[in-house]
Amino acid sequence: MVVALGKLTNLEGFVRQADNLRQQTLHQLHRILTVRQAARCFLVIGEYYGRLRALSSLWVSGPRE
Repeated sequence: MVVALGKLTNLEGFVRQADNLRQQTLHQLHRILTVRQAARCFLVIGEYYGRLRALSSLWVSGPRE
C-alpha cells in the first residue's frame, strides 16, 4: 500500500509539471504568434485532442488478448 501511494504521489507531481509546462507554452504562444496564427493553432490543437480521445476510445473498446 505504501508503494502504491508513493507511485500515486509521483504521478501527481508529473501531472502538475505537465500542466505547468502547458500553461507556460500557452503564454509563450501568446507572445510569439499573431492573433490569426494563435487562433489557427488552438483550432489544430483542439482537433488533435479530439482525435486522441477517439483513438483512446478505440483502444479501450478493442478486443483484449
